[in-house]
Amino acid sequence: MVNKILSTVVLLFTTAVFSPAVLAESGFFKPEPERPYATFAFEFQAYPTGIIPGFTYERFISKQDAVHLRVGMQTIRHEDFGVHDDERGDGFGGTLGYRRYWPTGLSLGARVDLWANSLDWADNIGEPNEQRGHTDVLVLQPVVEVTWRRFFAKNWFVQPSAAAGAEINIRTEGEETGQGFIFLFALAVGRSF
Repeated sequence: MVNKILSTVVLLFTTAVFSPAVLAESGFFKPEPERPYATFAFEFQAYPTGIIPGFTYERFISKQDAVHLRVGMQTIRHEDFGVHDDERGDGFGGTLGYRRYWPTGLSLGARVDLWANSLDWADNIGEPNEQRGHTDVLVLQPVVEVTWRRFFAKNWFVQPSAAAGAEINIRTEGEETGQGFIFLFALAVGRSF
């Protein structure tokens, strides 16, 4: 299931990144607005062991610099990539981030997420010594990201992104669960105002 979702996100990301170059020549995409503005977007983010849908509000503090906030939910399927043979669950959280934009719509930024996750885990599945448990974990997720915003209609845009960073368990109630390096793809659709 996660592989199908990840494949779909990679396909959408690739289409969103490479198709605009062709569409831009036909005048399909509108130029970036000249003045600072705010945006509101729905974002769908995926990584090899989970998905994160959410809503992002971004406010420009200069013509090139913006800060953004996101709230979201995540579905986690660490499978055997974590500490245990199977780890799965969900959580909710948010993001605080910064982006620097160029006139092409490209941006570089950094953000930090904080997630309150609830995971069920299992070891030795199907064996006589099978073990199961539950862990509540608070996760800090600092990442750097690159995005590319392209307008396709008046005030409407698409924004694919890629991010890399770390997933750090800062408070754990129960046994340890997976953490470490993380790479994420996302596609946002939103409106400026």
